[in-house]
Amino acid sequence: MKFHNFWISKMIYFLIGCLVLLLNQMQGLCFCPGGSAVQEVRGTVGRAVRLKCNTSVSLPVKGVYFQKKNLSGLYEILVNGFYTNSVKDYLLDEYRNRTRVNRTERSLDFWDLKASDEGHYKCFFMPQDTLKDYDTIFHLTITADYSVPTVTMRECSDCGEGALSYELGCSSFGGYPLANLSWTVSEGSNEFLLQEGGSVSTADKHSGVWNVSQTVRLNCTQPTNVSCSVGGVVSPPISICKYELSTLTLYGEGECRNTPSAGCLYNYRSLLHCLKIWSKKKKKAKAFVRDGSHHMGLTVL
Repeated sequence: MKFHNFWISKMIYFLIGCLVLLLNQMQGLCFCPGGSAVQEVRGTVGRAVRLKCNTSVSLPVKGVYFQKKNLSGLYEILVNGFYTNSVKDYLLDEYRNRTRVNRTERSLDFWDLKASDEGHYKCFFMPQDTLKDYDTIFHLTITADYSVPTVTMRECSDCGEGALSYELGCSSFGGYPLANLSWTVSEGSNEFLLQEGGSVSTADKHSGVWNVSQTVRLNCTQPTNVSCSVGGVVSPPISICKYELSTLTLYGEGECRNTPSAGCLYNYRSLLHCLKIWSKKKKKAKAFVRDGSHHMGLTVL
């Protein structure tokens, strides 16, 4: 008789083990109440979302808990919940201070979201006095807006094949998911990007958001506007490749000198100022005046 009971006990334990294994394998499948689809939930880095069990059962609640799908496809990561006894001792530090379960609404409040919170979650809802449980599956998508890109420029007349080139840099931060950086040159211009000087993408260790930057070079053929965009956010355009107007340099009030440096660029105000001075002095003299320390001349390209 004892031998018979021993084998019955062994058989029961075996069947229970098989049942647990089968349930774990089935957790990776999307079986939702009434054949409903997975609930899509969108969250933003640093903000909050609420996951609510999809059930109309009004029976007293024995337990509600939320679990996240792991890399093996099983819902084994306990996020939060409640049962006959408290589950706080079983919570990971990752969720302990960022989640709260509402027993009345049978929901999970989730705040200070991170990029790593993206994934599939399941709500296990167990009414009292019944063996039936109700599951709801959520797919949480996390996003974050990139900052308005910052564009920098540096004149680089000796780093390209053209007469004048510019080295352009673009950077944007705080976005998720990782996005490509692209450049836009004003329509109708003949400028072209010579080559990428380098692209860098780094993720924040805490929040998981991305910082992206890139350097390019551009050959000048005519004045043009350039902008860059990251994740749909576009920088204000900047104007480059402006032609050199004059090699005049202002030396204090009422004095202009000719300068041999071809790398100096001047605006119209400087040019007009010098022309006025030159015109006034021309009325007083028919030729240039040289007194040993000053030489006045005008060169217009």
